[in-house]
Amino acid sequence: MGIREFLHENFVRPLETGSGYNPYNTVTYGILLIAGAYAVLRLLRRLGVRLDERLFMALVPFVLLGGILRALEEFARVTGSGLVPHTFLLLTPGIYLLVTSITLVSLVLARALRGDEYPTLLIRSGAGLCAIAGAVFLYDVYLVVSGEAVSRFSGEVLKLQPEVFGWILITSSAASLVLLFPLRKAGMYSGSNALIVWGAAFDAASVSVASLVGYTAEQPLTQLMLLAHPLLYPLFKLGLYLLLLYFVEKDVPASEESHWLTKLILLVLSLPMGLHNSLQVLLGV
Repeated sequence: MGIREFLHENFVRPLETGSGYNPYNTVTYGILLIAGAYAVLRLLRRLGVRLDERLFMALVPFVLLGGILRALEEFARVTGSGLVPHTFLLLTPGIYLLVTSITLVSLVLARALRGDEYPTLLIRSGAGLCAIAGAVFLYDVYLVVSGEAVSRFSGEVLKLQPEVFGWILITSSAASLVLLFPLRKAGMYSGSNALIVWGAAFDAASVSVASLVGYTAEQPLTQLMLLAHPLLYPLFKLGLYLLLLYFVEKDVPASEESHWLTKLILLVLSLPMGLHNSLQVLLGV
């Protein structure tokens, strides 16, 4: 297999067919995410913006926005309908480039308008964009409820699955509440850590609960763990996140930007994925 065929089979074809991830694009996207995160950090420094707890919390709506947009794209890919097109910009890695660009533009405008009080305006602009994306998602819900949404692959009319969606919310909330005890015990409880843990629980629950009703995971390693036992992936994901949070809290002072950059990466790798999976399941996609 030549280089062109290799790139097409492992990078282009998964985007065209929606087949998900393989070991090659997973590793590549992971490297690009980390490199991109540090590039953004350097850009923030040039803009005179410091990544701290205020900025971290202000970026949460933009993280959510990414998850909603991915769900909208998946609906468009499967049904060929909806208000959002099936496009590279809403797939990995395009979605990261798009949301990062939107976030940076919003940040620059917020800082120009509000100066040092920019986080307040930034979080409002992010929430506003999420509201718009949410309204578009409600239109997709309408298409499903009205029977107008039909899968292009199976030819079946899509049906809402509120029960599965509800179980994802219940199990993820219960797991995150349980994990608050070790966080408090280790003196690591904070709003940001609680959000990160819930994001990890949300992602893990969305994958595991969905697998019980016939969905398969996009990540090959995740699917292998699910086949071994439905609880293996949640235990692995939550255990890994707790371990990483422990090292971040103990070894990287909160006064350093790398502390919040690491936390932001952890949030980006869980919360939007859980939201995307859950909304996708809700729509019956």
